[in-house]
Amino acid sequence: MAEQNANTSTTKALFIINPSGNNINNSTYLNGSFVIKNNSTNGEKINKVTIDLSTSIFPDLVFDPDGVAGDPVAKGFTPNSQGGTGLVSGNFIKLRDDGYDALEIYFNDFNPGETFTFSADVDPTSVRGLPQPGPQDSASVSGLELTGSTITVDFDNNATYTGQTYRIPGTLDGSQAVIKSNLPPKLTVEVLGLSSLPTVVSELNQTVRISGNPGEQVALLVVEAGLFLDDYDGFKIDPFEANSAIGVEENFTTIGLNGFVDIPITLKKSKSEGGINHIVAVAKDSEGNTGLLSDVQIIQIQSASTPDPDPNPDPDPNPDPDPTPNIIRINAGGNAYTDVNGNLWSADQYFTGGSKYSSKASISKTEDDKLYQTERWTKNLSYAVPVTNGDYKVTLKFVELYWDSPAKRSFDLSAEGQLVLDDLDIFTQAGGKNIALDKSFNVTVSDGTLNLDFLTNSDNAKLAAIEIIGGSVPNPDPDPNPEPNPTSNIIRINAGGTAYTDTNGNLWKADQYFDGGLTYSTNADIFKTEEDKLYQTERWAENLGYDIPVIDGNYKVNLHFAEIYFNDFNQRLFDVSVEGEKFLDDLDIFAKSKNAFFPGKDSAYVYSINNVNVTDGFLNLDFNASVDNAKISALEIISLTGPQVIFKQTDGNTSVVEGDTSGDSYSVILNSQPTADVTINLSLNDRITTSINSITFTANNWNIPQTITVKAVDDNLTQGNQTVNILHTISSLDNDYNSLNLPNIPVFVGDDDIVSIDFNKKTVATMSQPTAAAWGPDHRLYVGSYSGEIKVYTFDQNYNVINTQTINTLKGVSNNNILGIAFNPYDTSDSPTIYVSHNKLYGNGGSDFPVTELSPYSGQVSILEGPLFSTIQPLITGLPVSNHDHGVNSMTFDNEGNLYIAVGGNTNAGIPAAKIGGIPESPFAAAILKAEISKPDFNGEIKYQLPADFQPPQGLTFDPAISQVFGDVAKVVPGVDVSVYASGLRNSFDLVWSTQGLMYATDNGPNGGFGDVSTSATTQIPVKNAPDELNLIVENRYYGHPNRNRGQEDPRQNVYYSDKEPSIPGVYTAPLTTFPASTNGIDEYRANTFGGQMRGNLITQKWNGESFNVTLSSDGTQVVNQEVLDPQSKALDILTGPGGAIVGINLSGSKIDVSTPNDITVSGATAYDIFPWRAPATGGNLFIIGGENFGGDLSNTSVKIGDELVTLTSVSDKQIIGILPSFDDVSGNLLDVLVTTEGESSLISNAFLPLFGSANFV
Repeated sequence: MAEQNANTSTTKALFIINPSGNNINNSTYLNGSFVIKNNSTNGEKINKVTIDLSTSIFPDLVFDPDGVAGDPVAKGFTPNSQGGTGLVSGNFIKLRDDGYDALEIYFNDFNPGETFTFSADVDPTSVRGLPQPGPQDSASVSGLELTGSTITVDFDNNATYTGQTYRIPGTLDGSQAVIKSNLPPKLTVEVLGLSSLPTVVSELNQTVRISGNPGEQVALLVVEAGLFLDDYDGFKIDPFEANSAIGVEENFTTIGLNGFVDIPITLKKSKSEGGINHIVAVAKDSEGNTGLLSDVQIIQIQSASTPDPDPNPDPDPNPDPDPTPNIIRINAGGNAYTDVNGNLWSADQYFTGGSKYSSKASISKTEDDKLYQTERWTKNLSYAVPVTNGDYKVTLKFVELYWDSPAKRSFDLSAEGQLVLDDLDIFTQAGGKNIALDKSFNVTVSDGTLNLDFLTNSDNAKLAAIEIIGGSVPNPDPDPNPEPNPTSNIIRINAGGTAYTDTNGNLWKADQYFDGGLTYSTNADIFKTEEDKLYQTERWAENLGYDIPVIDGNYKVNLHFAEIYFNDFNQRLFDVSVEGEKFLDDLDIFAKSKNAFFPGKDSAYVYSINNVNVTDGFLNLDFNASVDNAKISALEIISLTGPQVIFKQTDGNTSVVEGDTSGDSYSVILNSQPTADVTINLSLNDRITTSINSITFTANNWNIPQTITVKAVDDNLTQGNQTVNILHTISSLDNDYNSLNLPNIPVFVGDDDIVSIDFNKKTVATMSQPTAAAWGPDHRLYVGSYSGEIKVYTFDQNYNVINTQTINTLKGVSNNNILGIAFNPYDTSDSPTIYVSHNKLYGNGGSDFPVTELSPYSGQVSILEGPLFSTIQPLITGLPVSNHDHGVNSMTFDNEGNLYIAVGGNTNAGIPAAKIGGIPESPFAAAILKAEISKPDFNGEIKYQLPADFQPPQGLTFDPAISQVFGDVAKVVPGVDVSVYASGLRNSFDLVWSTQGLMYATDNGPNGGFGDVSTSATTQIPVKNAPDELNLIVENRYYGHPNRNRGQEDPRQNVYYSDKEPSIPGVYTAPLTTFPASTNGIDEYRANTFGGQMRGNLITQKWNGESFNVTLSSDGTQVVNQEVLDPQSKALDILTGPGGAIVGINLSGSKIDVSTPNDITVSGATAYDIFPWRAPATGGNLFIIGGENFGGDLSNTSVKIGDELVTLTSVSDKQIIGILPSFDDVSGNLLDVLVTTEGESSLISNAFLPLFGSANFV
C-alpha cells in the first residue's frame, strides 16, 4: 500500500525465488537463488526489502542461518551479486523455533535497472536435527515451496508496496512477485461439498470454486506435498503439516459473469507420505502480474483402505486385474516391501478399521524383520481381499511387538466365516516377544472376496502380514538366467544420478543395483575432472551396498568420490570392501582430495582396485561408515581378460601381532592354466616372516590355492603398530603370465609393547529419542527418553537384549522430558529406586513471550519405586528450565549418598535473548547443585520470593514469584536442603563421580548470535562461538558462565570468562580441556582392557559425532592427552558397561549402541572390571565381573574382593555373577578383585569400594 502523496505510477520491483536448474527439490542454499530487481522508471530507489516466509503455502519453513532449526547445514544471508545497490545490511527477524520467519535487507543506493542476488538456507522445522538434505530432500526448499511468501518493498519516494510470490510459469522450483501498486485483489477459494477445511477425504475428484470479479483472469495451483520424516517423530508436527512438494498442476481460466468459476481437479497421492494437497488461487492483470494469493486450502487423501461396497454394482466386463494373479502378499500396517527372496509385498490395503503400530526391534526366527515390524491392530479387524474364486493357502504372519508377557492379548480369526484360529496368544505360541509366528490354513472362496475377520477376546487383535497363494500356482523351474547379465565388458553407474554420457562418449547408467541409501546432489563445480556431472550426485548411507550382476571372472574396479558436503577433515570416515575384502579403511575423501593446489571439497578422487575375482555372479561392494555416512559418486567395473594371479586375504586383510604364534595367512591362485611353470617370489620387511619365500604353479596345480602364513617378528623393541608390504615378483616362460605386474600385500603388524585400542560397535536396541541412561543395581540398563518413557534392558554376556521392561509412569505428566537417570550407590539389587530428572523444555515456545504469561519452574527430580516403578514421588521441585533446550540434566552421587544435579542456564552467556528463550538466570540456574537427600527430614520443595518493593506488571493473573520471568530478582525461600555446589556452568549435560573421588562435568560453550555476554552487573558485549569444556568440579568454584542473580552476592558471577583465559585463584577456574560443540556425555572408563591403557580415563561424547578418550594425570587434576575413540558412538549420552563396553545413547538415531573391546592381546582368563564399583559394605547386592575366557564353572571358579571370598551364582565365558559379601575393611580404600578359574588367576587392582554410610530414600 502506498502512502499518501507518493508518486506511484512508475514505482515497482520484481522479486524472484528460483534456484538454478528446474528440480522441485532445488534449494535456496544455491548462490543467486533470490533475486531483487528495481524496475522503477522514474528514478525511485529501493530502501528496504522484507521477505516473510510465514505466509507461504508451507508455513513451517524458516530461514535457518545457524543450522539449528532444520537440518544441520547452515547458511545465513549471503549476498552473491550486489550490482552497485549500496547494500547496508541483512537482518533476520521474527524468531521462531530457532529459525526466522523473515529477513530485512537495507540499501542506500539501489537504483532502477539494478539487480541484487543472494542466497540463504531455508528449512522445514519438522526435520530439526536430521541429516541434510532431510528425508526425501525435504530440507532442500525451492521457490515453488515458498509460494505465498510476502514481499514488502520500501522505496525512497515514501511508497511501500506488498505482494506475494506465485509460481513462475512452467517451472518446478520457482516463484516470483511483481511489487507495485494496483495489483489484482485477493480471491476466495472453496471446495464444493466440503464444509470445513483442511480435511481428509477418500474421493480424489473434487470441484474448486474461485470467486472474484467477473472477467478476471485467474490461475489455480494444486501442489501435492508430503511429510517426510523417515521414522523420526518430527519437531512440533501440526495436523496437515507438509515439508516438501512432490508435484504441481496449474489451471488457467476466467471468472464468469456470476462472479465465480468452478474447476474440476483430481487430487494426487503419488507417495505413501504424500497426498497432502495444497490448493491456492491468484488473479492476474493484463500484464500477467499476480496479486495476493487466496487462503490456502488443504485436503489430505485418506490412507488406503477398503472402500465401502456398492450395494448394487453393475457388472464390469473388464475388471481391473488382481494385484498378482495367484499370489497376493500384503504388508499389514506398512509400506510396500521386497523380501529376501525377492517377493513384493504390497502396502497395506483391503482392510476395514484399525490403527498402525511399528517397532524397530530385531525379530527372531525370520530374515524379513521389516515385514514383522509393522502391524494393523484394533478390537475387531477385517480384511476383504478381492480374489478369483477357488482354493487358496493363506499364511498369516504375527509377532508380539508390544506386550512383554503372555496372556495379555488373545483373539480369534475366521476365514470365509469359518473359525480357523481360536484364542490366539502370540506371545505364548511364538515363545516370547519379538519372535515371528506364522499360521497357515486352506480356504475356498466362492464370492470373489476372501474375508478375514479378527475378533478380540482381550486387548486387541493384530496382524503383521498376509500371504494368499492360489491352489493352481505351479512350482517354477529354476531359472538359469534370472536377469540378464551385462553384455558389455565395462559397467559404469552414476551413483545417485540419472544416465549420463561423459566427454569421451561413455554411457554411465542411472543408479542401480544398490542396497539402501539416499541421494544428494550439488551444482558446484568439481575440481580435477571434466566430468562434473558425474561427481555432483551421490548415494549415501551409514551402511551402503551394491550387488552388481557380472559374469564370473576378474575385474578392475574404479570408485569415484567427491566430498560435496563437508568443509573439513574427519567429518566423514568410512570403510570400503569389495567381495568381502576391505580395501579402504576410514576413508576421508576431503583429506585424500586436498593438496597444495586443490581444495578438499568439490574435488574428484578415484580409487582403483586392480584385480577383483568374482565367483558367484555378483560383484559385492560394501561401504560402512564410522563417522557420519558413507557415500559413492560413481562406479566403474572393467572386465579383465587373459591370465591373472589372484590374491585372497583372510577376512579381507592380513594382520599379525608380536607374540602371536598362529599368525595370519593369504592365498594365491591362477585363473587359467599356464603353458609353463609360474613362480612367484616374495620380498619381506624385517618385522615379518613368511612360511615360504616363493611358490610355483604348474599345469597340474594352477587351480589349487597355495597358502602363505605370515607372522610377526617378536622382539623387545617398542616400534609401535605398523603396516608393511610383502612384494611379489613373477617369472615364467609363459609370456602372458611373465608380463604381469603383481600387487603388494599390506600387513598390519601389532607391537605387543603397545596394545592397539579397538572396539566393535553394534546396535542392541531401538527406542524413540533416548536421552540418558544408567545401570541399575539389578544389572539392567535403564534408558530415559524425551517423551518420558523409560526402557529397562536385560542383556546376556554378548549384549544381546533378552528382556525389556517399559515404564510409562512419567509419560502423562506435563514436564516429561527426561534428561537424567541415576541410582543411589546405597540402593539394593532386589528393589531399586530410579532417580529421574525431568522437565518441560520450550515451555513458552522457545522465544520471546509476554511477561504476563507464566513461565513455571518446571524442573524436577523424582524417584520411581515399586515393583513396576509405577509410584512417583517428587524429590526436588521448582528447579529452573530454560524456555529452550537447557534443563535439569544428569545426576550423580558421592560416596556419602549426596545427590549432585547439573542444571543448565537460561541464557547464552548471562544476558537474556529471544533466540534462547528470553528468560533470565535465576538462583539455581547454570550450576551444579547439591541435594543432601540422606537427611532424615530432607526438604526438596524449592520456593521463591521476590523483593518487598517488587512491582508486578499490569495484567498478571498469577503470583509473580512462581514465574521464571522474574527469576533475575527472585531469592530462594530458606529451609530447602538444596544448594549451589559449583557455579558458572552454562549447560553441563552430564557429570561423573570417579573412583578417585573427583567429579567431572562437560559444559556447552556459548554460541554466536544467541545473546551477549555479561561483562559486569550492568555491561555486556557480543560473543563468538566457543568450544565445549571438560571441568573438574570443586565446591564453591566459578567456571565462567555469568548469573547476575547470584552476582548480587557474588560479584565474580557477573563476569564472563572464555575457555582461553587462565584460572584466577579464588575467582575463576579454567577448563581442563575443550571439545567441539555439543560434547555432552561423560563417564569414567574403569576396565583393564588393552593392557590397562584406558583405565581411569574419561570418555566423552559429541552429539552425533566423535567419542573422545581423555587421559588424566595420576592425580586426576590435569588432562595429559585426548584423542578420538573409534568406533564413534554418535550418541548424546555415553556410559561404560561390564566387560569394558561403551554404551551410546543415540537420541538422533533413536537407538542404543554398545561398543565392546576387541583386545587382541588377551590370552587366558582375563578380568576387566566389576560392576558396580561401589556398594554398601553390608553386602547382599549382585555384582558382575566382565572379562574374557572364563572357561570354568561354579566348581572351579572363585572370586575374592579384598580379603573376602564371595558367593558366585553363575560363570560364563565373559561374565562372572555373584553376591557381594559384607566387608570389615573401613579404610575407605579401593579393594583388589582376584578371579581364579581353572587354575588361572587374573587381578583387577583397586577396583571396588565398600560404602560404610547409609541412604535415606525419602
